Amino acid sequence: MRTNSLNYAKALSRIGFGAATIGIGAAVILPTLAGHVTAAPVTSRRIVMSNSTASATSVSYNVVFNPGTSTTVGGIVVDFCANTPIIGDTSCTLPAGFTMTGTPAVTVNSGMGTGWTVAGLQGGAAAGQTQVVKLSHATPQSLSTATPVDFTITTATNPSNVNTSFYARIYTFNTAANMDSQYTASGTTRAATFANGIDSGGVALSTAAQVTVTSKVQETLSFCVYTDTNADPAVACTNGGTAAILGDTNGVLSTAGPFVAKKTRYNIATNAGSNAVIRFKAGLPTSGGNTIASIGATATTPVTGTSQFGLCTHQSAGSGLTASAP
Repeated sequence: MRTNSLNYAKALSRIGFGAATIGIGAAVILPTLAGHVTAAPVTSRRIVMSNSTASATSVSYNVVFNPGTSTTVGGIVVDFCANTPIIGDTSCTLPAGFTMTGTPAVTVNSGMGTGWTVAGLQGGAAAGQTQVVKLSHATPQSLSTATPVDFTITTATNPSNVNTSFYARIYTFNTAANMDSQYTASGTTRAATFANGIDSGGVALSTAAQVTVTSKVQETLSFCVYTDTNADPAVACTNGGTAAILGDTNGVLSTAGPFVAKKTRYNIATNAGSNAVIRFKAGLPTSGGNTIASIGATATTPVTGTSQFGLCTHQSAGSGLTASAP
């Protein structure tokens, strides 16, 4: 029994050691991902590119993140690196071909107040170009973990390599002065820690090969005329469909008044880029004893016993139709 107990104790010892090993591994991984230089990682972070084509210019990078700490912030840094998004890594190489021009432009959208000043750092970029964008505020603004910080860099040029990942490191500082003095970018060299840093986080981005689709679209036009008898366009406007246009189903006009009482409707559908024009033409006698006079372009009340021809067009609300006299 002692032997069994000893073996059981050894087994427990092995399990305990294994559990301890797993726990240490997790403890090592998390600080490496989140960084060891600030109080908390920024959460729900993303950067949306308006165009992922390699070497595309005037691309907008929409930066959105939730602060890890609810506090006042006077400085925000976004640093673009080719090699790693890891916070605290002292090397940040320039993505080939990337820049935000010599004077980055930023549009503040929401979650961070107004009145921010924008500047750039050259880093590893060519002379007169920037790798780092810095936002500063003379009066630190209150940021909340519940409200996303949202701003857009509008002057980026994408890296020149196709289907290539690159990264952004995001940092927040308590004051603009501390950000300016502590966050520097000399070539590929970056500081590992920042005494007055608040939150930070890394984001992955990528260029992509573009797919261009070219297609041909044929012109289409569907024009259908029908009466109240065929009130359902789906029924009346079928290919080869026929319907009495005037009068009853036998083509007999109404004797209840001096005009045709039945409404005539039409449907038109087209993929024309501008407008479709419908013209009405009366096929009536113009000479001899059967001549019927036109009422004209101005609305006129029909008179019993007087031969007249006219057309009334009614525009439905929101139809977008415009009626004009001939």
